[in-house]
Amino acid sequence: MKKVIGKTPKSPAIIADQISTSGALFLSFIDSFNRLEEHASAWNNLALAAAQQLPMLSYAWISSYLEHRLQPDESWVCVVAHDNARLVGVLPIIITPCKICGLRRSRLSTPFDWHTVSVDMAIEPGRENEVSPLLLSELKHINQEFISLRLNRLPYNSPTVKLAHDGLKGHAFVRHFNGFGSFIGVTGSYEHYEKQLSPRFKRNLRRLERKISSLNNLQYQYINENAGKKEYLDRFLQIELSGWKGKKGSAIL
Repeated sequence: MKKVIGKTPKSPAIIADQISTSGALFLSFIDSFNRLEEHASAWNNLALAAAQQLPMLSYAWISSYLEHRLQPDESWVCVVAHDNARLVGVLPIIITPCKICGLRRSRLSTPFDWHTVSVDMAIEPGRENEVSPLLLSELKHINQEFISLRLNRLPYNSPTVKLAHDGLKGHAFVRHFNGFGSFIGVTGSYEHYEKQLSPRFKRNLRRLERKISSLNNLQYQYINENAGKKEYLDRFLQIELSGWKGKKGSAIL
């Protein structure tokens, strides 16, 4: 363990040096749910304020993944950064053992499956350039012989993507374009967009439109990015639960 320099904040297992000139930054490595839960509220606040605006950044989502979705040979640890008593950064890590040329090694990654498709570092806005390199540089304390850290399907506005683009001393970044995700870039009218679709896609689309129109009491509601409300999230959670995810036991609720 490293020697703690400066005032110890109100957070457990502080093992990193003070590295900030504007405040005291400390790292903790957490591998138990009881200790992780202590950071739930502050972690969720980081997720809500993040540019990515993804539910997979939240404590609620990550803790559920860690509890239910790990493979038998996998383990986990969360690297958290504090500025005095304030949480300013979280990086959840999955540790997967592997062998390279007969040698035991480990691959590190953020949580990923097809329900959890984009997990990034959750960093206090405006402090990404300060906190992100710290979290990455301390990964050697998790496993001295790890091969790589993989972060899957990060959105274009992720500060981590910018960090990979700009580079970081002592690290080599390999970036792969992974598609546009659940986003359709549309310009002009709907009719103009529809003309660009394949004949088969248009037939399927019109068939589904007729099926939806046959439902009783159907209403469309268009919500822009500035109109988010808690009841919309509650409604979404109930809709997701009512479908196949609810039947399979993998809905968020």
